[in-house]
Amino acid sequence: MSTVAPQSEQRNPGVTCDSTRMVSRRYWARRMVDRAKGAELPSYGSAEWFLLPEGDARRVAAVVVAAEAWARAGDDLILDLTRELDARCRAHKLEADREYAGRAAAHRETAPRWGQSFAERRAAQLEAAKPQPGDFRGRNQTVRWDGGAS
Repeated sequence: MSTVAPQSEQRNPGVTCDSTRMVSRRYWARRMVDRAKGAELPSYGSAEWFLLPEGDARRVAAVVVAAEAWARAGDDLILDLTRELDARCRAHKLEADREYAGRAAAHRETAPRWGQSFAERRAAQLEAAKPQPGDFRGRNQTVRWDGGAS
């Protein structure tokens, strides 16, 4: 029966992690490496490693060190990938924001500026909408622009 660590103790939030098994694995690995009695360990698969006799504590310890390094990378894989993805997303967003700010600044430099206030522009629109000589004013009706009709 496995025990699941509380959410606050999990290394990778959102992923169930059997912390007892992980700790046991690490203690076992430590015991196996300690059997080499502090001797310098060759890298797993190196020429020096191949020269060691089968069953040599240093040879076994080198294999355990390599396996534990792989296992620890797996323990942190989700967290590491999440951090890397977040960092890349932030960098992409910052670059997009910089590009947008540059385009907005360029637009502000080249966009036409209004020389009149809104009230002045609206008055000009209303003036332009008034009837002009020769406009059809409707059948038998005279339109006055002071609000009434005759």
